[in-house]
Amino acid sequence: MAIDGNLVSLSVLIAMLRKCMYGVSTYAKATEALQVLRRYKYDFDIVVAAMVGIDMDSLDLLKIIDSELGIPVIVASASGDQQVITKAIFHGARDILKKPVRI
Repeated sequence: MAIDGNLVSLSVLIAMLRKCMYGVSTYAKATEALQVLRRYKYDFDIVVAAMVGIDMDSLDLLKIIDSELGIPVIVASASGDQQVITKAIFHGARDILKKPVRI
């Protein structure tokens, strides 16, 4: 699953994942994505979520997915700020992708 409120970034990520032969569900709203994850948690292997531009606090999203669902989350962020990266890892992110995402 990919979550990003920036539709351009989301489109790029979708194209890249599909090019690598991954099936991907996409959501611009984290609240909608979270409802789907809760309902179909066994259908998802990983979540790629943007740190900014989503309709809820990204750290809260990370905590919920990690603690309730146990699905690994990779965070996509344009920030190179070490403090932001550390917070994301502390709240459950398994890795960080630097935006713009490239293969």
